[in-house]
This record gives sequence, structure tokens and C-alpha cells, in this order.
Amino acid sequence: MTRKIKAEAAAASESTLAAGLLMLAVLSAGAQDPSNMVLVEQGKQIFETAGGVGCKTCHGAFGEGKVGPTNRGVNEATIREALAKIAPMQFLRDQLADDDIKKVAAYTEWMGQHLLVKTLLKRGQFVPEKVVVYPGTAVQLVIENTGIEPGTIRSDGIEAAPIKIAGRDSAAIVWTAPQSEGTFTIACGDCRIKGDPLTIEVTRTAKPYVPPPQPKVIPKQQ
Repeated sequence: MTRKIKAEAAAASESTLAAGLLMLAVLSAGAQDPSNMVLVEQGKQIFETAGGVGCKTCHGAFGEGKVGPTNRGVNEATIREALAKIAPMQFLRDQLADDDIKKVAAYTEWMGQHLLVKTLLKRGQFVPEKVVVYPGTAVQLVIENTGIEPGTIRSDGIEAAPIKIAGRDSAAIVWTAPQSEGTFTIACGDCRIKGDPLTIEVTRTAKPYVPPPQPKVIPKQQ
């Protein structure tokens, strides 16, 4: 009986984790540390909602930079320094608990480990329609659906389940490219207008991805 209860508890825990990762809109073919991925998921939620506006308002939905600089790859120490020195961020100091900062750092560091690739899904067509990555690169592929109708994204050769992207929304597929060269495709399976698929070419002619260095935190002059 004890073994059965433990097995059921483990299954429930795995189910909860899987649901959390789907909330991240992340479908990964590579193995991840489950405990770390829980922190990443929690950090993403805080990243999107902190202070009622979220870090994404200034730094972009995927940390790519917007009003503020990119923060993909920043660590906990850099975040704490920015909270202390950057005036527009100081209102968050009383709203973020110590654990919240650690969780956000887990998410931003996780993003920095992945090459960000963005493409638009526009009238069934991907723009750009081809990307190249170096073998073995961890990729965060962001697909933005510019239409008003949802689209279901299916991949060929990438171990990721189909994902439905709502109109005017985006989702990400996280994937580690194989060490061998090859070509993979992603297509919209139910778009009314059928365009060419997105081609991902894994080639050694691509530039290897280098995670970004820690930025210097320089307060803006008032």
C-alpha cells in the first residue's frame, strides 16, 4: 500500500510539473532538471506580473530588450544591483521577496542559455522562412501569430507536440539542435492559407551561440 501511495504521489507531482511547463509554452526535446524548471516557471510568472506590469514591459516578453536593455542571462547579483541603482526599478524592491528575486534570476539565466530565434506567422507564411543554427545549440524559438485566428504549429524532426497559438499571441518551442547537421521544418497545420514551412538548418557554417556576458549596471543621470 505504501508503495502504491508513493507511486500515485509521484505521478501527481509529475503531472503538476508537466502542466506548469505547458504554462511556460515551452516544449523541450532535451532533458531538464525538474527542480530547476519549477523555479524557471515560477520566475517566468513573476517576470510577467511583477509590480502589476511585469519585467517584460521594459525588457520584452522574452527578455530581448524593449524600453530597457535585454536581460537574458542576467544573474541574481546583477538583478539585485539593478533594483538598488536603477530608478525606474526601485518601486519593485518592496514588492519582490528575496525568493522572488531568486526565481526571476533562475528564469533570466535560463533564457541566457538559449539562442533566441523569433519568427512571425503571417497569413500562413513564416517571416523569416529560414533560420540557421550551429549544431548542439539550445534554441528558444518564438513564433508570433500576427493573425486573428489561432494556428496549430507542427514540427518535422523536432520532438515537440503540436501547439496552438491564439491570434495576436506568441508561443515558444525550446529545442536543442543535434550535433549532426540536418534540416528541420515547422508548419502551420490548420492555417487557411498554406505558406511555406519554417526551415531550420543545423549547420557548422552558422555562428556558434555565446551566452551574453553580465551587463554593467549604470544608473541613468537624473
